[in-house]
Amino acid sequence: MRGKKLFAVLAGIIITLSSAVSAYAGEVSVGSLKYSDTNVYINNYPIPSYEFEGETYICLEHLEGYGFNLIWDEDNNSKCIVRGNGNYITSVPTFKSREDQVGQEYKKLYKCSVKAYLGNYEKEIQCYKIIEGYLFIKASELAYFGKVEEATQDGTYKIWIDGLETRDSLYPLRPDPYPVEYRKNIIPSDIASWNISNGNSYITTVISFNEGQNKITVVPSGSIEISVIDINGNVIGGKTEHFSIDDYSIYPYFYNYVDNARAISFGIEHSSLKPAPYGKAVVKCKVNAGDNVYEFERNIEGLPSA
Repeated sequence: MRGKKLFAVLAGIIITLSSAVSAYAGEVSVGSLKYSDTNVYINNYPIPSYEFEGETYICLEHLEGYGFNLIWDEDNNSKCIVRGNGNYITSVPTFKSREDQVGQEYKKLYKCSVKAYLGNYEKEIQCYKIIEGYLFIKASELAYFGKVEEATQDGTYKIWIDGLETRDSLYPLRPDPYPVEYRKNIIPSDIASWNISNGNSYITTVISFNEGQNKITVVPSGSIEISVIDINGNVIGGKTEHFSIDDYSIYPYFYNYVDNARAISFGIEHSSLKPAPYGKAVVKCKVNAGDNVYEFERNIEGLPSA
């Protein structure tokens, strides 16, 4: 499914902006998430954070890149945050706020009907939502899985999760760059940069279009066909999606090619796939944008196996 605000790395369930606006019509915001000069780290890896009513908040869906699984229970309208089986971190691209951003609104917050729990329904916690559908929780709640060191004088807020890989030192952060120039119409000479990765629960495909040498980001409308094919040549899953300019998000350091590039993300949940022999498959993508067609593929491992 489409990632509306990347990250991550991320991988989460995203609601398109147009449908979200319709769904939130008439709802009253409880306040604003604001940019903060506090920088949150999980085992020395950064995670985007914001401030609300004097507390530091992080996006619940981002936690899938930090050794956690999110278990959705549709019957009970709830999400459980549990430690995954892996001990690795694929951190969400993170900037530190510029001075002119600190204290400014990032997103409006709304009450959330989804119930959030730590562990397997072991502790219910407060969560809020933004218009795109993401949920936000207090960073301090993660003390349940380890230890939290509140922000120091330099704004460093450290979270230590038991059993998770740890960097030797804090990952260096750069200030959030200003948006780069971009255009909507794509031309034959434009190129597509891409990445396919496999996380705890999702296969994520990220695409960025640009001029090439001039590095001007292009944000065309189009469609993508994704096929997941096992080692025996059988299609075990996939999807076809259309996308528009509203589906792009800022994706920093995309392939170290363009700072602050606008990119688009698509996810396929492991649970939607048939079992893959030996957990291996190839992900094939075909993208149509304007008159341009881009095709790429990557071998992946670690899928649910037969």
